[in-house]
Amino acid sequence: MKITIKDIARKAQVSPITVSRALNDKQDINPNTKKAILKIANDLGYFPNMLAQSLKSKKSKTLGVILRDISDPFYAEILQGISLTAAREGYQIILSISSRSGVDLDLEYNTLKMMLQKQVDGVLIIPEHEDLRYFAYLQKIHTPFVLLNRVPKGVQCDYVATDQQEGSRLAVSHFIKNGKKNIAYLVRRPLSGVVLTRIAACEKTLLDHGLSKNSMRVVECEDALVAAYEQTKITLKQHPEVNGIYTWDDVMAMGAIKASIELGCRIPDGVGIIGYDDIELAKYYNPALTTIRQNIQLIGRTAAEILIEKIHNGVQATKKAVILKPELVIRGTA
Repeated sequence: MKITIKDIARKAQVSPITVSRALNDKQDINPNTKKAILKIANDLGYFPNMLAQSLKSKKSKTLGVILRDISDPFYAEILQGISLTAAREGYQIILSISSRSGVDLDLEYNTLKMMLQKQVDGVLIIPEHEDLRYFAYLQKIHTPFVLLNRVPKGVQCDYVATDQQEGSRLAVSHFIKNGKKNIAYLVRRPLSGVVLTRIAACEKTLLDHGLSKNSMRVVECEDALVAAYEQTKITLKQHPEVNGIYTWDDVMAMGAIKASIELGCRIPDGVGIIGYDDIELAKYYNPALTTIRQNIQLIGRTAAEILIEKIHNGVQATKKAVILKPELVIRGTA
C-alpha cells in the first residue's frame, strides 16, 4: 500500500499541512518537529509523488538525452558528463538511443518526438545527420535543446563542440614532423559535416607544409573496431607506401593497430597511428595510443549546464556556442 502524507501525519500526530511543510523543507516549522516527521517518513518508506509535483510546478526535473550508442566509449563518457551535472542540479535523465549503426533519419525524428511527448524540461542531442528538416523542426519546438559535438551550418542554436579543424591539424602536423608523409585517413560513414571539416583541415595542413593533398587518401569505413581492422589490412596491402594512419576515433585506431601488427608493420617506426577522442582505454592499450584528446566528459557537463540555464531562463535566452580546444597526446603509436 502506498504511503501518503496523511499516513505520516497520523503517525506523527500532526496535520497534513505540517507534514507537507517538513517534507518541502519550509522554514516555518519547529526543527524538532521537522526532524521527527522526516524520520517517520523514512521509516514508513514514503516517496513524494513526482508527477503531482511536476504538474504543479510545470517542470518535470528531467532532461532528455538522445545519442547513438552507449556501447561506444565516446557516447558513454558524454553521458557520464551529462549525468554528473544533472545529478548535481537535481535532474533525472531519460535516455533514448537514436541509431546503433548508420544513419536513420526517420528513427531520429521519431525518437525526438517521443522524447518531447515525455514532457522533459530540455533535450541534449548528438544528431547523426545534418538534415535541415530535422533542425527546422527543432527550432519550432518550445523545449530548450543543446547540440553536442555538432555545429550544423545555418542553424542558430546552442551547442558545445571540439575544434575539429585544430584536432586534425595537430594529428597531421605530428605525422609530418616525424617523417610520415603518406597518410591514410580512416573516416566514418556517412561523410557528415564534421567528417568533411576534419578532412579539409588535414588537406590544408598538408598544403601548409608544402605537400600535395594527394599525400593523404581518405578511406571510408564503418566506425567500429572490426571494420577498421579489416579496412586497414586492405589499405596497407593495396598501398604499402602508407606510413601514417589517422582514424575517426580511438576504437577504429585500435583496429588499425591490430591489423598493422598482424601484417608485420613496426609501430610507430614503420606505420604511425593516431586516433581521436582519448577514451580511457587509449592509454592502457598496447602499444598505448597516440591520439587527439577531446575532453569528452567536459562536453557533456558543459552542454548540460547550458541546457539547465536555458530551462531556468527560457528558450529565448542568448544562444551559447562553446568550442573546446583539443590536445595532442603523444604515446606509443606515433
